[in-house]
Amino acid sequence: KIGFEEGKGEGLKEAILLGFELKFGNGELRKNKLNELKNLLSKIDDIRKLKKIKKHIFLAKTPDEFIKKVKAIKKSKIS
Repeated sequence: KIGFEEGKGEGLKEAILLGFELKFGNGELRKNKLNELKNLLSKIDDIRKLKKIKKHIFLAKTPDEFIKKVKAIKKSKIS
């Protein structure tokens, strides 16, 4: 079960990164934001938090808004 959860988490992280690239493009500024996002996601293992982050890709209007939300979710206590 642990391996399955780890795989699920990695899949969600890949989906989040792909969604970010598709929504916000991949210009030089976006690449910096993408690297910041990768760094943040590498520190999140909670599947519930990752699912919540994935939903917010569609709600964010800018990369900065999305990354701010990721930081808030990362710090949150989700039960």
